[in-house]
Amino acid sequence: MKSVYSSYHLKKIHILIIGILLIAPDTGYCLGMFDTGISIGIAAPQGEFRDNVDRNGFSFSGSALIRPGLVPVKFGIELGYINYGSENRRESFSYTIPDVTVRVERTNNIFLGHLLVRLQKDAGIISPYLDGLVGFNYLWTETKIRDVYNFEEITSSKNLDDLAFSYGVGGGFMFNVYEARTVVADIAKIYIDLKVRYLYGGKAEYLKEGAVRIDEYDNVIYDISKSTTDLMLYQIGVVFSF
Repeated sequence: MKSVYSSYHLKKIHILIIGILLIAPDTGYCLGMFDTGISIGIAAPQGEFRDNVDRNGFSFSGSALIRPGLVPVKFGIELGYINYGSENRRESFSYTIPDVTVRVERTNNIFLGHLLVRLQKDAGIISPYLDGLVGFNYLWTETKIRDVYNFEEITSSKNLDDLAFSYGVGGGFMFNVYEARTVVADIAKIYIDLKVRYLYGGKAEYLKEGAVRIDEYDNVIYDISKSTTDLMLYQIGVVFSF
């Protein structure tokens, strides 16, 4: 039900952006030839993924795009990271050295890699855009041992990892907050970027928070989940255009 609502919400945003793209005044498509940006936000699991992972994650992403001509279309790449679970505890370093304590950290992570096509129109202060993406989700759970006081990593182990095909659509608005002429570009601009996107992820095996257990005989037990890996991303960022 949550996935249906999110898809409906995204469709309304797309309709709004398309409407603005159609009626926005033509300023000559004064878009930069190159864009680079970073964003942070919330990653909300959808569908089967939401059934297994009942919490939102923190997301971070970076992108680089190029506009090859005068048309308002850009091509590029976007890379991202999501943390959707974490645990930590203190343990003795070993049975033979019980008087030395270390910090044990476990994180559940997703790396996103997508090729990106963007349709964008410069309407002055506001530049609406629509995105199409295709790429992959790489999911992994990792356990690290760190020093208790300075958090220096001592060793680490990957508990489980998997790769899934991913594609999606999105849209957003870039708000021009600064512009200036430079020696490398006729005009350079800085935008605040607000965006939302839905990513359809293929089936993958993964571990959620609390899915790694140690039984009374010190055996490690993995409660592995398998499902599609759909995500809804809500992000805010900064874009440099020149």
